[in-house]
Amino acid sequence: MESPRPRWLLRRAAPALVSLAAAAAAPEAWAHGGIARAYEILPEPGNPEHVVLRSDLWGLFRSVDGGATWQYICAEAYGDNSTAAEHSSVVVLPGGRILVAAQFDGLRVTDDGCTFRRIDAFEGQLLNALSAHPSDP
Repeated sequence: MESPRPRWLLRRAAPALVSLAAAAAAPEAWAHGGIARAYEILPEPGNPEHVVLRSDLWGLFRSVDGGATWQYICAEAYGDNSTAAEHSSVVVLPGGRILVAAQFDGLRVTDDGCTFRRIDAFEGQLLNALSAHPSDP
């Protein structure tokens, strides 16, 4: 008669072993010599396929196909520094437009993730916070 403990142990250990094997086989993502980290996840309202990840270092990571593929947007594209910690506010609007409060460089906007343009409505004032809701403080 076989002992029930090995089966119980295997059932408990199997998910961990599968996760470990998947992590070991997954390709690594590195940016500027470090592992890329997301500090904020920003889905486009009404479109769960479009997701932007904000990193205090490096910039933004954007997917328009629910995470199957990713586009890296370096922080320099919107006026920040990708090798220094920048806590820029980012908002994704319905329709996919991305707004970035680029600190002393004002508000930057992109519709395609490649070309950012500066919005001069703030007359050179420091802009370090954005809100998708006008009622937010």
